[in-house]
Amino acid sequence: STKLETKGVALVFGMWGWGFIFCPALSGVLAEPVRQYPSLAIVERFEGFLSAFPFILPNIVGALLSLISLLSIYAFVPETLPSSDLRSLSEVLPAVKN
Repeated sequence: STKLETKGVALVFGMWGWGFIFCPALSGVLAEPVRQYPSLAIVERFEGFLSAFPFILPNIVGALLSLISLLSIYAFVPETLPSSDLRSLSEVLPAVKN
């Protein structure tokens, strides 16, 4: 319905705006942990790895949030397309073979 579509679009754009505010701040807190938090036990334990890859934590957190979102959508959002109209993956992506 149009009412639900309007609410859905508003929610998507609202969350997009929050993402623009929240994500750079979170990335700044997580970036370069060896320099920012040298005395933390976890940083001391992984100091070599975190020194070699100082921006890995924001990327890991972003990947985990994306994975949680994907799994949540798969688990809780019902499919609205009738099963008679569903296509196999090989029809959508010809390079994929069953």
